[in-house]
Amino acid sequence: MHQRVIGSLTVSAVGLGCMNMSSGYGPADDEVSTRLLNQAIDAGYTFFDTAMAYGSGHNENLIGKALASRRNEYILATKCALFDGKIDLGLASIFPPNNAHFVARIYSLRREASALPIRFSL
Repeated sequence: MHQRVIGSLTVSAVGLGCMNMSSGYGPADDEVSTRLLNQAIDAGYTFFDTAMAYGSGHNENLIGKALASRRNEYILATKCALFDGKIDLGLASIFPPNNAHFVARIYSLRREASALPIRFSL
């Protein structure tokens, strides 16, 4: 598996998005997801993407339990949202009803681009 350097981190060039292990495409199956996560590391994947909003925290907990004995073998990227200057990790604030003035910035791990102003990379 090819590797990429992001800041001080070295990760697999291809990452694994984990959202569908907890939400979005039907019921979650922790046993299947646990096998998949371990097989991914065995195949050379070292970069996993998740968020607290995926399954209302289920996704991050699943990865933590499934890979507890392999914590030094992968990098976990997660995201949070800022609402009115406060960090919010739950779904209720991500999709508030009838809120036309809703503004959020989603932050995640990104490649460092020194020539690009920071406002264009967030």
